[in-house]
Amino acid sequence: MKGLFKRLMGVFVIVSLVCSTFAVPIEVNAVSDTQQVDGTTGTPLGGFGTGGVKFNARLGSFAALTKAPADANDYTALKDAKFQLYTNRNGSIKTVDTMKSASSNGRSEDDAIWPMHFANMGSTNDVQVNLKAFSPLDNVDYDNMSMPYAFYEMTLENLGDTSVDASCAFQLTTNDIPALVDGKGFNGKKWAIYGNSEQNGAIVSVGNNSDFNTTGVLDNSISGKTNKVAVKVNLDAKQSTVIRFVLAWYDDSEPDWHYYLNLYNNPGDIAARGLEKFDTLKNNAEILVTKMRDSNLPDWFRNQIQNTLVNISNNSMYKKDGRVAYSEGQWTCFGTMDQMWQARQVIAQFIPFFAWRELEYWARTQRNDGQIHHDFNTAVENKADRAELVDWDYTEHPDYRNVDKWVDLNCGLIISVYETMQVAGNPSTDGIILGKDPIPEGTTMLDYFWPYLKKAGDRILKQVELYGNKTYPYTFDNSENSYDAGGNPNPYNASVSAVAYKIMARLADEMGETEEAAKYTTAYNTVTDSFAKRYLSNNFPEDKRVSESFLTGQWLSLHLKLGQIWTDEQTDYALSELDSFYHPYYWGMGTLKGTYNEWTPYTLMHYGGLLLQTRRENIFEAMQRDSYNRQYTDRNKVFNHPLDILPAVNTPNYAATTISGDKQYISMPGLWRNYNDVVGYYRDQRTKDIWVQPRLLPEMNNVMTDGMFVMPEGYGTVSCVESGEANQNQNMTVKSDNPIAVKNIHLSDNFGETNPVVQINGQPVNFTRTGTGYDKELVVEWNGTLDSTGITIETSGEAGYTVPALPEKPDHGPDDKPSGEVKNPYESISATSAEGKVKVDVETPMGQDWFVRNQFNYDSHIIFENVDFGDVGSNMISARVASVDSGFTLQVKLDAVSNDIIGTIEVPNTGNEQTWKEASCTLNETVKGKHDVIIVFDAAGASGEDAKFVNLNSIKFLQADGRLDRSAWKGSASNNSSSTFAAWDGDLETKWHCSWQEIGKYMTINFGKTEKFNKIVIDNNTKTTDHPKGYALYVSNDGKNFGDPIVTGNPEQDTKLVIEFPEQQAQYIKIVITEANSSKYWAVNELNVFMEKEPEPEETDPAQVGVFSGTSSNHPTGTKYFNITKNDLGSKPARVNSNTERAKFVDGIDAKVKAIFADKTDETLLREKFTQTFVNYIGKSGDYDVKPTIADISLPAGKYSIYYFGGEDLPVIVDLPDAAPGMVTVDASKPSYAFATIGTKTHNMKEISLTVNQDYTGDITFYNENGWLPDLYSLVIMNDNAPQPQPVTEITGYSKDTGVVSISRGEDFPENAVVVAAGYTNDVLTDVKYAAVGSSNEIEVGTVAGDTVKVYLWDSLENMNPLCEAY
Repeated sequence: MKGLFKRLMGVFVIVSLVCSTFAVPIEVNAVSDTQQVDGTTGTPLGGFGTGGVKFNARLGSFAALTKAPADANDYTALKDAKFQLYTNRNGSIKTVDTMKSASSNGRSEDDAIWPMHFANMGSTNDVQVNLKAFSPLDNVDYDNMSMPYAFYEMTLENLGDTSVDASCAFQLTTNDIPALVDGKGFNGKKWAIYGNSEQNGAIVSVGNNSDFNTTGVLDNSISGKTNKVAVKVNLDAKQSTVIRFVLAWYDDSEPDWHYYLNLYNNPGDIAARGLEKFDTLKNNAEILVTKMRDSNLPDWFRNQIQNTLVNISNNSMYKKDGRVAYSEGQWTCFGTMDQMWQARQVIAQFIPFFAWRELEYWARTQRNDGQIHHDFNTAVENKADRAELVDWDYTEHPDYRNVDKWVDLNCGLIISVYETMQVAGNPSTDGIILGKDPIPEGTTMLDYFWPYLKKAGDRILKQVELYGNKTYPYTFDNSENSYDAGGNPNPYNASVSAVAYKIMARLADEMGETEEAAKYTTAYNTVTDSFAKRYLSNNFPEDKRVSESFLTGQWLSLHLKLGQIWTDEQTDYALSELDSFYHPYYWGMGTLKGTYNEWTPYTLMHYGGLLLQTRRENIFEAMQRDSYNRQYTDRNKVFNHPLDILPAVNTPNYAATTISGDKQYISMPGLWRNYNDVVGYYRDQRTKDIWVQPRLLPEMNNVMTDGMFVMPEGYGTVSCVESGEANQNQNMTVKSDNPIAVKNIHLSDNFGETNPVVQINGQPVNFTRTGTGYDKELVVEWNGTLDSTGITIETSGEAGYTVPALPEKPDHGPDDKPSGEVKNPYESISATSAEGKVKVDVETPMGQDWFVRNQFNYDSHIIFENVDFGDVGSNMISARVASVDSGFTLQVKLDAVSNDIIGTIEVPNTGNEQTWKEASCTLNETVKGKHDVIIVFDAAGASGEDAKFVNLNSIKFLQADGRLDRSAWKGSASNNSSSTFAAWDGDLETKWHCSWQEIGKYMTINFGKTEKFNKIVIDNNTKTTDHPKGYALYVSNDGKNFGDPIVTGNPEQDTKLVIEFPEQQAQYIKIVITEANSSKYWAVNELNVFMEKEPEPEETDPAQVGVFSGTSSNHPTGTKYFNITKNDLGSKPARVNSNTERAKFVDGIDAKVKAIFADKTDETLLREKFTQTFVNYIGKSGDYDVKPTIADISLPAGKYSIYYFGGEDLPVIVDLPDAAPGMVTVDASKPSYAFATIGTKTHNMKEISLTVNQDYTGDITFYNENGWLPDLYSLVIMNDNAPQPQPVTEITGYSKDTGVVSISRGEDFPENAVVVAAGYTNDVLTDVKYAAVGSSNEIEVGTVAGDTVKVYLWDSLENMNPLCEAY
């Protein structure tokens, strides 16, 4: 494959560019990278804000996006688009109808690295074809890179010893019949293809006839919509030549959508411009790729960083009137300041014009109160149309949500303007800033933006006043920010605002505004002190979710060369706390399942960047490498990385199938900050200072060669060799392709109290030591010119630090619970968390599944202690296993290795030691209560020499409550198909989500086999709004034909959604949204499917009208439910909750009432159905105004008693709103009374009498107009006029301890009745006692000896006729 890329790039080809910044004569060396990015669906190629085109080299197909950005409209397949080849060697004609990349070892021989895409298109008739495609990149003539075109260069090499004719064609089906452009190609309303060759005499032809396959030339006539442009050349033996194509598009479906609409009215003229600029733009692209790959930085690191620049093509927006913005990706939002400010630095490095123009848009839409907006979304229902963007100067437009409390947005403007000035200088606004009003000549960027920065700074101070903490001034309590998916946002705001204050103080000094400088100096000093006292004084917050953000200010201040904010001791303390939660050296990016609870770009920048800056390069490398593996071993994610932390990939996918780019996230280019810190070059163009402070990764073995940096002034390189006991000495060479003036050089001060030696070009130089802790620097006043010859800098001396020790390894994997905890068998239990490990090896690969492996064929086993199966129990176990052997089993035992086997799992040969499969077995008993679970590895008869091994990752049990086994489930969905598994991974904290609720969005589940089922339960943990507003459920046996829905619904807001329906038999289910809810997401945390047996019919009192509890989506079996939305007038909804604790009667409860609620098996307790759910936040209080309603009940005329159980002693107003005047009478005057305890809380009973004078059908509502209603566990309505059940004679109980027999008496109970207690031992009668019944229902017969006791009730001792069944 290496040879291919030598041909693609050319060896030592000298190129000279026209543009002055990227136009440095350099050697374009062959790519020596062994980590080509093969198998993607193509690098997105296209101009800034124009959309793009992708070429899937593996399949030879194209996809295009003509209306930017991908987040709004996404890529669609280009019909019939392909490259074709004709060859003729001495009359032997060979053709290729669809040119595709060659393959090697099953992998496509192509390389997608933005802004280029290389492919070996194979050899036909001894004509080798190599493709070099590229996107426009130009920071001198920005119009060149703002056009809708993509470039394709075919290098044809004659490998034979005779001459050959060869022709390449580019075919496309267009929307209309295009026009022939003689000698160039064709031009339609939306598409144009132009071609040429470097060879004189090459023939360019156009058409759609079949002559191409016989002559390689078309007839230059167009009659339909499918046409091709062919370029034919003749090659002498061993000769090469180049054929070029420009594909241009033109989308004016919205007349103001694209900047290029100012310049052209058809795609043909754009294609012509592309041919004219072809070499310039190709060389610009090649320089970037070659410079990046000429270094010895790890291949994976370079590729991952460079491909984040795809956002320039994929996410950019450049409107006709000059507005510039970026799409967020994933959430169909546009602008997104909180995310974009973190990625803007690299935009300023490469294309500062667009950085300035975007900042102008933010400034000119700043709210009148100084608040910076979150986005530029147009306020329309269709999310894609929001990409139209708000107008210039629309200051009070709505954001996607209220952002009054968002502090980071204001910090983002201040930080971005400052760092863009550092990178790009403080130039005149002329030709860059459009301005609402004419801008005075000579106005600099700082002059222009300073008023906006002051308003943003004042807004932060106002937010401190509104949402700040009084005990720790300038920190926050009730603020909001980018972390809108959970976690504590307040430390982040305080941390980042410290950087903003520091910048504002510095700029105010520069502007001569001393009062402003003093104001922000005070703010900075106060917040840094308060933050340290609140969070860094052995009091780090216990809730560490998103805690990677807490020291963002420290990372950013060091990164921007503003100096450290908190001491190195405080930083080390915080990093220790973070490590105890994230464990990045051992866990990489954390959970192997992937998560939205933490975010990839933020974790890598905020936390990873701080690790780099604090000499923890080894931990940083582990984290960043794991993020690369998760992205690049699934090629679908290379150019479509969402904000989420991606799941780990067990089976690499090097053949992408997804053309979409809609999830590519706006802040991913922020990873360039880490790259810049590794290379170590930083430039403040205003002061002319440079920083040369490399931080080499362990993989580089203390040597960096030609690490590339890029600034608006041009490219350069840094090389470095580290030495010394702490690698404190650095021998560096820094070069700039273009000459730049340098005032001061800042170097890392890695040394102790004794002054080190600093040499430049072999000569000692004077220096000043500045900074403290991690910010110590050696500053050399140099006042020279840095150019392509470079300078050599050497620092040496005694180390001033020790390399931080590696953190302690955790005892469990990222998805496991620590050993020793009570384990839930119905969630995955990691094998490595077993307390007992006997004759097994523990393997803990970073970023992969941890597992245990047997050492021997027999006796190897692990023991899981404290596994609590509960009352329901389990009769099935599954194990996640990998093995290359057959005939292996895992034996399941309880409590002791010597105990009987209760289940045997047969382990399949999975084909690879890291290819995981689920294996399961049915247990021969239902396991309940707490046990130790033992897994014994058994080689099933193998000899001692015939070693067999199995890797065990985890075990999991299935509850014996009718739920289906989920181990073989697979899912697909309208969005995020790859994460559907999160809906059945056993973890309530993870979830599948599909963004906003829109009609037609769906989730499909394949059970893997046909199943019977009649209920689905979706548990969304604590979220009540993530269920669909309306849904339909379908079933299918083939995954294609789903027919009509089996059930539809409009669930109430609740954490659980229960869907019940008649029994089905199918392999697939599909849930589809039927009602839109544009303000809410659809998510599924955990989904279970049940085949629930019909419950045994309860013996019910005929006087009982009904038991009511919970809501339609969550109510106990055997109960009816309340409607909590029908009469909801508040702005916040009532809630329904689940409860597992039993309720116990208090003393003194009336026997009649107690009988209604009592559990027959234990009359001290209420039956579970009365307490399994409860509704609260009902009544009228604050934003809540809810009347729980029994809807559409029918009550015949008569008297009724209502029993309202739950909560405190609060008023309850009962109303039958559909009754005519005088139709009903309600008496609620009887006081509430203590009824039962749940846990430590006592709950009350409210009895209400109801008289219905004529038959009633309608609602019953419950209300308190002056406050809360009691928490409503259950409500029972009894008909007082119903006939009472006839008493039954039976024995109801016997106490072995007291010898008391309990009975009930039916009609005509005999007066001489007796009870007899008989004791048996080994089925032999050993003792008998009896007693007359008399008048009592509690008869003391006495205790009886024996293993078992039977109690009889006879009519008399003489007759011995039984009155009921024996007890």
